[in-house]
Amino acid sequence: MLKRNSWLMCAITTWVVVGWLGLGVSSANAEEYLLTVIDARIASKKQSGKNWDLSFFRSKLPDAFVTVTVGNHKIRTPIVRNSLLPRWNISRKLSLKNTDKVSVVVMDRDRLSRNDLIGKTTMTLAQLKRHPSLTFGQVLSLRIKVTVLGRKIVARRPAVPTPPRRVLVTPPRPPTPRVVKQPPRRAALVPKSKEHTFCLLMIKQSLTCMKKQQEAFLKSGDPNKLKIATALNSAVK
Repeated sequence: MLKRNSWLMCAITTWVVVGWLGLGVSSANAEEYLLTVIDARIASKKQSGKNWDLSFFRSKLPDAFVTVTVGNHKIRTPIVRNSLLPRWNISRKLSLKNTDKVSVVVMDRDRLSRNDLIGKTTMTLAQLKRHPSLTFGQVLSLRIKVTVLGRKIVARRPAVPTPPRRVLVTPPRPPTPRVVKQPPRRAALVPKSKEHTFCLLMIKQSLTCMKKQQEAFLKSGDPNKLKIATALNSAVK
């Protein structure tokens, strides 16, 4: 029992190491293939027994074209008109895996109605490589050639060291001085002296006397006095 367990552990370890080192052959690795849709042989009538084209002025043979879809890749052949033995010989290079699903659809192109389905099938790429001639639906034979071009090698670019990122340090801004608005200065009040007060009183009395004299001249009616009263009026104002 111990010998059997030790042999099993060695086998598992060897399988893990080989898979980790990439020494084994894995079907999951992508390879370059050349897919070629060569030709086909189509039945003379539809599955229902009717002719492919019902027009009286045209041939009753199909206008066949093929669409091959593998993942995101699609190959569509041109239309071969009025033929039960269409030949396309269309090739395309693709990067595929053995486990990729291959969908093949053969259609009859109709101008006045919907296209007629001649046949469709789905298989893996590994199955297509083993069976290059397919039979499905009303397709008696469809030849698709799969040519292996080699494993796709992706060249890795050497890692380029990135230069250190420069960090720009901006110096701090100096604080803006605060402007304090000062109230406007008022003129200092000069104290009135006795002489100043006496002069003001004398001026007021002189103005009062001049007003009285002006009124007397205006009442007199004398032209000369009226001129003097007018002059006094301008002086008083």
